[in-house]
Amino acid sequence: MRGSRTGVDGEPRLVLTGPRFAGLLVAASVAVAAVAAHVAVKVPAGPTGRGLVISDVEPLAVRAGRAGAVARVLVEDGADVAAGDVLLTLDTRALDAELALVKAEAEAAQRRLADIRREADAVRAMIDRRVVERARLDTLDEARTAVAREADALNARIARAEAELARAVVRSPAAGRVRAPRGLLAGGSVEPDTLLFEILPATERVAVEARLPVSAGALLHHGAPARLSLTPAGALLPRTYAARVVWIAPAPEVDGARAEPLVRVRLQLLGPAPGRDRAVASELMVGSTVAVLLPAGEVSLIEDIATPLRQGLSHVAALRGEELPKP
Repeated sequence: MRGSRTGVDGEPRLVLTGPRFAGLLVAASVAVAAVAAHVAVKVPAGPTGRGLVISDVEPLAVRAGRAGAVARVLVEDGADVAAGDVLLTLDTRALDAELALVKAEAEAAQRRLADIRREADAVRAMIDRRVVERARLDTLDEARTAVAREADALNARIARAEAELARAVVRSPAAGRVRAPRGLLAGGSVEPDTLLFEILPATERVAVEARLPVSAGALLHHGAPARLSLTPAGALLPRTYAARVVWIAPAPEVDGARAEPLVRVRLQLLGPAPGRDRAVASELMVGSTVAVLLPAGEVSLIEDIATPLRQGLSHVAALRGEELPKP
C-alpha cells in the first residue's frame, strides 16, 4: 500500500498505513528500550497532582493614625510603591492654623523671657552698687520661672501638633503592591485605626496550594517532602524545586472530573532541588501552575520520559486496531 496521497490542495500528504505504521511503532519501541537500557539516571516517582503558586507573605495593614477628613489619595489599587511613599493625606487646615498660633505665642514667650533675663542682669549690677533692693531681683526670678513654664507648655503643644501633622501623612511601611479598599475617596472621613490600605510586600517568597489524590496515603503528612516542577517560558527543560507539606485540609474534595477524591494541601518552598538547575524562586510567579510529586521511590530518567510516549503510541495503535510491538 502506498504511503502518500494527494490533499485537496494538490499537495502530497504522508499517510502512515499498514507496514509503515507498524515500522514506526517498532522503531519507536526499540529506540525507547535501547536508550532505557543504557541510561541509569534515577528520578523520583510517586503520587502526582497539580498546584497553584500563591504568595507566602501576609499583607501589611496600613491604618489611620488619627481622625480626620481625607485630603488626597495618592495611590490606586494595584500600584507598586516603595517604603516611605506617601499613600494618603488628611486635611490639616485647622491644625495648621492652630499650630501657627501656638508657635507665635511660643515666640512671644521667648521674647518676654529674654527681656526678663536682660532686666535681671541689670538689677544684679544695681544691687552690687546698692542702688536697688534684692526684692526686685526675686520678683524678676519669679516672673522668669512663670514665663519659662508657659514657654515649655507652648513647646509641648507644638510637638503634639507636629506629631498630629505627621500622622496626617500616611506612608507605606514597605515596598510592595497596594490593596486599596473601595470607597476611600478625597472628602471622606476616617477614624483612628481605620484600615486604609494593605501592602503586599515585594518578596520572592511563595507557596503552592495543590490537590493530591487520597491514595497518597502515608506519603501525605505534615512535613512530607514534595517536588515541584515548572517549565518557564522559553526553557526546554523543567525547573525543579524542593518543598514540604505544611497544611492538609481536614476532609477530601470530590472532583467531578476524577473518580478519586483529592486532598487540598499547602506546600512551602524550600529551594531548588539538588541535581537540577538552581533557578531563583522568582521563576515561580504567583498564579503559575506547577506539577507536584510526593516522592515514593525512583525510576530511571528515560523511563520517566518514555512511559508517557509509549502509552501514547499504544493508544494510537489501539485506535487503529494494531498492537504495539514489544521491544
